[in-house]
Amino acid sequence: MFDPRIPQKNRTLAAFLAFLVPGLGHYYQGRVFKASVYAVCIIGTYTYGMAMADGNGIYTHQVSGAHSMRNFPFLAQAGVGSVGLMAVIQSQRYFSQDFQGQNIYPVEEGLNQEVIAQLTYNNPDEGVLQDVPGQLIILPTQRNEQIIQGEFIASIDGQETRFLVAHPSCNEPALSAKETWTLDCTLQEELNGQTVSVGRMEAEIPRSFINEFSMPPEISTINHWYNKVGGKRYDLAVTLTMIAGLLNILAIWDCFDGPAHGYGDEESEGQPESKPEEKSAE
Repeated sequence: MFDPRIPQKNRTLAAFLAFLVPGLGHYYQGRVFKASVYAVCIIGTYTYGMAMADGNGIYTHQVSGAHSMRNFPFLAQAGVGSVGLMAVIQSQRYFSQDFQGQNIYPVEEGLNQEVIAQLTYNNPDEGVLQDVPGQLIILPTQRNEQIIQGEFIASIDGQETRFLVAHPSCNEPALSAKETWTLDCTLQEELNGQTVSVGRMEAEIPRSFINEFSMPPEISTINHWYNKVGGKRYDLAVTLTMIAGLLNILAIWDCFDGPAHGYGDEESEGQPESKPEEKSAE
C-alpha cells in the first residue's frame, strides 16, 4: 500500500529498474536494506540456477525442424527483466536468419582458432583420427573463391603435422544455442611439387557468447544439455530461475506501491479512530 512517508521518488521508474535488476529500484528509492536483500536472494537464486544448467535453460522458444514452440517456463523466468529481454532479443535475431542459404556461417571472414578435429584420410589404411588438437588458420577470402584458404597445424602422436586447408564450409546457422559449430573442409598436402588431397576434416569450433546465449535451442540441443548436466539437475536449475523470476514480481510491486503493511500504525477500514487516552490505556 502506498504511504507518503516511504521515499518512493518516481514509482514508475523505480518499478522499471526493479524489473531490470532485482534490488536496483529499491536502491534508487534509498531503501538500501531491502535493495540488498532482494539483490542477494533473487539474483543469487537466478544465477545459481543458471550456473547449474551451465548457462542454459533460458529461452523464449524451442525449435523442432521448421516449427517452433513457446517455452512456457520463460514466462516466469522473464520476471528478471535484464535476462528476459536478452532472450527476447536473441529470439528475434535467431528467427531473422536465412535458413535456406548454404555456408551461412561466415567462414570467408577468416579464422584463427584452436580446435579439436576429426580427420578422415582418403587412404583406408590410415583410417579416421578422432579428437586431434591443433590450430586452424583460415585466411579471409571472397565467397566461393576456389583457392587454398589456410592451414591446420595438428598435433598427432606428439608431433606437429601441417595440412593445407581447402574449401571450408559450414551449413549451420551463425546464431544457435548449440555451443559449437562444425566446420568441414578438405585437407591437402604438397607432394613432389603438387598439391594433393589427403582427406577431410570436421572441426568443432566454439561459438561466441553473443551468438549462443539464450538462443532458441533445437530438441537435439536440449537433449544434449540433459545428458551433460543431468536431467534432474537441469530441471531443478530451470525451476530455481522460475522461482527467482516470480519473486522479483513481488519486489517490483513493492517498489511501485510500497510495503504491503506500511508502518503498522494504519487504522483499519470501518474502525473508529482510537483516542490517545485509549491507546495509552492499552
